[in-house]
Amino acid sequence: MSYQIIDRIIYYYTWPVTVNVEVNYNKSLVFPSVTICNQNQFRISKASQKGQYELLDSLYTRTGPVNSTFLRKYQANNLTFYKLFTSVSHQKEDLIVSCSWGGELCGPENFTMVITDHGVCYTFSQESNGDLRKAATTGADNGLRLLLNVEQYEYMPGPHDAAGVKILMHNNGEFPKVHELGLATPTGTHAFVGLKIVSLSNLPEPRGNCSSKDLKFFPDYTPENCEIDCFTEHLHKICKCRLKFMPHKYGVPPVCTLQQYFECYLPKRDEILYHVRRYCTCPIPCNTILYDPSVSYASTSSYAVDSLLTKVTSGDVESKFLHAREVSNRVVVERFNHTKQLITELAASFTNLKRLFDENINDRIDKQVKLLSNFYNDTTKQAKTKQWMNKYQTYAVEKNFLRVREAMEERTLKYLAFDYLNFIYIIENRLRELAGTELTDKTIRKFLYVMIVNSCKANIEKGNKAMGNYTELLGSFQNGTPIFNYKYKTTPRSHNIYIVPKPLLSRALTHSSYAIKYTKKLPQWIKRVQDSLQMYIDLANETFVNHTLNETRMAQISEAYNKACKNYNFAKSAFYFYSVDWSKEQVEQKELVTSALLEKYENIANDMKFNLQNLESLLRSLQNTIMHNLTVTSRLAIDYLNASTSKRSLAKIFTSASIRQGINELKTFFIEIRARGSTLFDSWNKLAMASVNIWENILNDVDLVDYYTFLNKTEYLQDLADVTKNILDQHDKVRDENDLRELVGNTDRIFLYCLENVIEEMAAFEESLKMDTDFLRENFLELAIFYRELSYEQITQQVAYDIFSLFCDIGGSMGLFIGASVLTIFEIVEFIFNQSLRIAFLQKKKK
Repeated sequence: MSYQIIDRIIYYYTWPVTVNVEVNYNKSLVFPSVTICNQNQFRISKASQKGQYELLDSLYTRTGPVNSTFLRKYQANNLTFYKLFTSVSHQKEDLIVSCSWGGELCGPENFTMVITDHGVCYTFSQESNGDLRKAATTGADNGLRLLLNVEQYEYMPGPHDAAGVKILMHNNGEFPKVHELGLATPTGTHAFVGLKIVSLSNLPEPRGNCSSKDLKFFPDYTPENCEIDCFTEHLHKICKCRLKFMPHKYGVPPVCTLQQYFECYLPKRDEILYHVRRYCTCPIPCNTILYDPSVSYASTSSYAVDSLLTKVTSGDVESKFLHAREVSNRVVVERFNHTKQLITELAASFTNLKRLFDENINDRIDKQVKLLSNFYNDTTKQAKTKQWMNKYQTYAVEKNFLRVREAMEERTLKYLAFDYLNFIYIIENRLRELAGTELTDKTIRKFLYVMIVNSCKANIEKGNKAMGNYTELLGSFQNGTPIFNYKYKTTPRSHNIYIVPKPLLSRALTHSSYAIKYTKKLPQWIKRVQDSLQMYIDLANETFVNHTLNETRMAQISEAYNKACKNYNFAKSAFYFYSVDWSKEQVEQKELVTSALLEKYENIANDMKFNLQNLESLLRSLQNTIMHNLTVTSRLAIDYLNASTSKRSLAKIFTSASIRQGINELKTFFIEIRARGSTLFDSWNKLAMASVNIWENILNDVDLVDYYTFLNKTEYLQDLADVTKNILDQHDKVRDENDLRELVGNTDRIFLYCLENVIEEMAAFEESLKMDTDFLRENFLELAIFYRELSYEQITQQVAYDIFSLFCDIGGSMGLFIGASVLTIFEIVEFIFNQSLRIAFLQKKKK
């Protein structure tokens, strides 16, 4: 029996409990408070507007310590995180794009700003009249549905790096510890948060740990409120301030300034947290309601994208998005410096390009045009002077020498052997008549004899004149002395003696073996013709005296005369062809050579002029089009660096079709200038050689040296080597000093590389401005918070073995083993007395 009683007593003092789990079904359930926090706390556009971007960027990216010196740089020693967060945080009007509760529309006005451990957040809780919201039906359509814009395009360095929101469902009046307990929801998803309520009822001591206590800064007790309350109080004691999310009473304690935060709180944070964990007692509450969420995700269908885009861009989202992109590209140092570097490099390369267009190329083209014109005018002047001299010389040879030959031919030379066969026939017949017996009349016979002799003497005289003419003509060629003195145009006749190509005329007699041969043969055959005629006279004398004719001798003489006349005609023609006419051909050939050299020179010079004119025309065209556009664009880019224009405006220009067309035109121009530059470079060499050839034609014309001397043309009497060197040196200098390829160098490639870099940067910026599916995925999310069912699970702790149960067990044991007796009653009274004393002692000890 004693064992049984003692066992029951020991069991009683273990304070056993039972847990009762009950599922209750209601017609409606109180909807929890929903606190939503943007993962990124700061808006870059607002931070820039408030002049706090650099401070925030430095605070959250700085690797070194933050001290008063650092804060003084930004005049932020007395600035608080509360003011900093609330002034540049995302606004609920921007965060909440659309809202519905229980199928009815709601909006930002139904959310209350709250500062949590995560930063600035917004809570959806009570009705406008202060009543708690209740859900009467289940499902996503009957809970809280939100379309949220996290404005990731506004993101900047801050306390959190994630993109999306954090949500926490909690009891009304309970501090939302979103940073520790919140659910992270990413962008680009449709999140469904199904809620289940769990109600916990705990027992106080000695059977449980539940309890409650009064808090200094919160009206209601919860463990979370208790921890924050204790944390706030202890931080106040040490640093005389509180963190931004901590509670206060009438502004006490004040929010920590940045200097207090970094110089007091952070160095002592571990100490403060240790004190809170060790000395702050925050018991479990006796009654607690928990919201158990289950989260599932879905992606937005492509079918809904267009309507969703229309919804989010119908308001001022687009303008704010564009403004934020502008601001972020300006205030983010790395991004702005990258753009600045690209624009600065572009501006520098464009300055070089513009100088190349406006000064260097233009100057070199002008210089080449002028120098080419000078060279051309001088060289063509000399070539045309030489042409004139050649024409004059040709005229002089033709009129004063060849015309003499024609006159001599007409007067004497052609008559010496003219119709010589008929002459032989007549002479032979007359000789036969003279020897014939039929002719008896002496007078007639004498007359016939005289006729024969006179005919032969007449031809001999022709031979003498022919010899004289030939000798005179030969002498004129040998001595270069003109026989006639024709006047060439307006040139005085006194020049005729000096224009004669004496070496050429002399060379005409000796330039070939035929010329030499027939120059000698012609007078010989004249002499033989005369000799044959004299033999005819001798034969006539003999016949006249002897009355007989030696037929054999006559035949021999006729044969000799025939041969002499025949060879005379041939020798004369050969002399004309190989000597006289050759001289004319030579002076005419020299005229043709000079004309050909001049034509070649003019063709080269005209090609160069054409290339230079084309380049000049193309240069001016580009200066008036793309270079003008690039000048305006370059200035606009500098304006962007000076904050005088937007990057979007700049991007539109840089990515425009006109700029792309201009780039193609520039590339074409520089391909052209390199090709034509190479052509011009080679053409200067060709022009120099063409000029040398003309001067060589002038200086090496020995047939004009006398005339050069007569005219005192000293420039035509120079040494060819000196003239050649001078021409080549001059042309090489012009060629080398004005080489367009060397002038251009890599200027265009550097500029186009810098321009392409800027265009790529601006194209990427324009791409980032597109409000498309990527924009939705990066910035928007849909959220549905609802009850899965209208029931809640109630878990209750109950007393498993109370004092009544103990007495019953003791009484039962006693009645079973010994029955009721006075001794038993006294034992029971003693037991109760001892227990009462024990309880009283314990209570006194606690106090």
